[in-house]
Amino acid sequence: QMSDERASRLPLYRSALSGEPLTLRSARITVVGREELHPRPRFRGELIRADLRDREHLDAIKAINEFYWDSTEQDIFGRTCNVLDCDNWIARPMHGEQDADDRACHGIAGNVALKVEDEGFLHIVVFHVWPVWHERGVGRMLLTAAIREARREGLPMIKLGTTNDNLPALY
Repeated sequence: QMSDERASRLPLYRSALSGEPLTLRSARITVVGREELHPRPRFRGELIRADLRDREHLDAIKAINEFYWDSTEQDIFGRTCNVLDCDNWIARPMHGEQDADDRACHGIAGNVALKVEDEGFLHIVVFHVWPVWHERGVGRMLLTAAIREARREGLPMIKLGTTNDNLPALY
């Protein structure tokens, strides 16, 4: 688990007004109307099933999970689950869509790791979008992949655990 001190120094959000990265310590909730926000360009990349034998895919998934949790293992619903043992999907930007802020993203905008549980549901083990890609439709694309996989498997339910202060996840 990441220390509270380290977590408070990492940018996890992006200001809807200025576009600047925000840390947990500096972020504040501000209620504004959609027309008051400066729209960010929509994500135009592709969603692909990650091949963990591909070094670039593996490194990208490790990097985003270590950024958010310092680990690829998650303690969820009473047990430990390794993201690398899951079915991983990545959102990959189109060539030229990245910008200077995106260098540390390892070529992906986000990652969702899925696991079919014996109890008959799809478990979203992790659901991450790099801060530079927030508010651009990446999360919706990753969630759509999870819904599509649940339907393909004939599963009636999807479960995702989050904390009560993770506003993007709750949205």
